[in-house]
Amino acid sequence: MLAALALVGCAAAWLASSSGGLVRILAQLAAVVFASLAGAFLGFVVPLAPLVREAIGEAFWAGLLATLGTIAGMSLAETLMARLDRIR
Repeated sequence: MLAALALVGCAAAWLASSSGGLVRILAQLAAVVFASLAGAFLGFVVPLAPLVREAIGEAFWAGLLATLGTIAGMSLAETLMARLDRIR
């Protein structure tokens, strides 16, 4: 699931860099949303690992990791789209 979200986000970023108009705007939106979902999903999945769960403990940390993952996903999507725009 995580890999699928990341791949869809990358594909949307590529589509955004190779198109224009409304398609570009919608593809940029999809890239940021899917990258954010991938980051949030990762933030919720990482605490499920036994060693990580013992190290970080409570649900607060899972929420914090999910929030940081979402912010990182948005940042990565924006960076990827900027690099793709420079290439084209």
